Amino acid sequence: AIERNKEKLSDIKKPEVYVLDRSENVGYESYRQDSDRIDNIGKAFPLIFFLVSALVSLTTMTRMVQENRIEIGTFKALGYSRLAIVSHYLIYALSASIVGSLLGIAFGFNLFPPLIMNAYSSLYTIPDAVSPLNIAMALKASLIAVLFTTVAAVAATLEELREVPATLMRPKPPKSGKKILHERIGFIWSRMNFTKKVTARNIFRYKPRFFMTVIGIAACTGLIITGFSLKGSIQGSTDNQFNQIYKYNFQANLTKDVDDSEKSIIAEKASKDSNIDSILFSYTKNASAKNKTNSTQDCHIVVPEKKGELEKYIALEYKGKLVKLSDDGVILTEKFSKLINKKIGDSFQLTIDDKTVNVTVAGITEHYIQHYIYMSSEYYKKITGENLEYNSFYGLLKNIDSDSENLTSKTLSGISRINSFSFKNNVLIDFGKTMKSIDSVVLLLIVSAGVLAFVVIFNLTNININERKRELATIKLLGFYTNELAAYIYRENVILTLIGCITGIGFGIVLTSFV
Repeated sequence: AIERNKEKLSDIKKPEVYVLDRSENVGYESYRQDSDRIDNIGKAFPLIFFLVSALVSLTTMTRMVQENRIEIGTFKALGYSRLAIVSHYLIYALSASIVGSLLGIAFGFNLFPPLIMNAYSSLYTIPDAVSPLNIAMALKASLIAVLFTTVAAVAATLEELREVPATLMRPKPPKSGKKILHERIGFIWSRMNFTKKVTARNIFRYKPRFFMTVIGIAACTGLIITGFSLKGSIQGSTDNQFNQIYKYNFQANLTKDVDDSEKSIIAEKASKDSNIDSILFSYTKNASAKNKTNSTQDCHIVVPEKKGELEKYIALEYKGKLVKLSDDGVILTEKFSKLINKKIGDSFQLTIDDKTVNVTVAGITEHYIQHYIYMSSEYYKKITGENLEYNSFYGLLKNIDSDSENLTSKTLSGISRINSFSFKNNVLIDFGKTMKSIDSVVLLLIVSAGVLAFVVIFNLTNININERKRELATIKLLGFYTNELAAYIYRENVILTLIGCITGIGFGIVLTSFV
């Protein structure tokens, strides 16, 4: 009896146990990849914000010192040393920048991380959303802000101190008149009326204000364009992937690898559903290769049963040309080929189930989601030396409405060999939820860039008016109405803003490509 029971126990297959670490768990890995995408955005946007903020700080502190030139001249005449006068403005700039940095740290760490994590809460269940204070990052940001502001104040004060007290105590003389480029082009200048001539001279004579405004607006425009482009490019990539590349309507995974006889049984049961047009068996497996930095890059290999029928289910194309599977090599998705730095004709090592094989790149195909390697069954046998069995299949449906798919799902659920299946439409809906998360992040970027643009325009307009008080008073004395006086200033702002926006379009395209 003991011997018989031993035989029975030996016939029982031991259950397979899969141990998944965080890198192999779908939830953790998806969240990590989404975090990496936000990190890529974070590499570009803060830098631009810092540059524009530094520009505003530089302009503001320089203007503040210039407005106090009479006070500086008085201090100098009374015998105050250069160090004492510089310290006066240094302490002011230091105090303002430190207070501003503290407010920014408190505001930034308590607003942006929670907003972004809440945006992804529809996709992931996060028990405790924690956004701790990153001391190293806070110190770097504060030091940069303090450095720009204080250096601007010190440099501007030292520039003013080069003059003698008698000169400093008098108002700064207006800038000497010079011909602008437009004046040298006679047929243009002669056709401009007085108001347009004055506007052109004011815009192009004051070059620091011109470049400050154009650069500030261009940077903000570039940020806004990048925000909209991110949403559009991700949405467009998803649409292309599911509507043009993925032609199949559903994909099913089998409980285990099946041989030819089991495959025929599954195909026969699936064909009983009148809505299933055709199916294509395939072998799918996770694999990895070394990328340019010599770290591991994960991918999925797909081996169709019949290589000639794959194009009915998945469109393999590159730059509008059809890419066909051959028995001489593999087809890589475009991004994966760039990551491992391989082109057609190159060879590389691919790791499948801890087994490393050499493969040749026979083609490259367009792909927008995940990394894939497509190969024929003959080539798979050639590089691995193993007979191929199939663990999944793709399917085409005659009708893809929800009612028809529900009936088909009942048929697929009744086939014992099928472990799981998913309809392409349902997967597309899940990606749509990701798009909503991206919308929240994009909105945050656009609003932030808009606020920054407002600060730039407000600050430079304020400086512009203060610099030209006597000029504006003279114009009003000559009989200009209030609305004409306002238009005199606003016209310049509108033109400078348009120039900045046009420049920012090109900058936005470059920044979008980088992100």
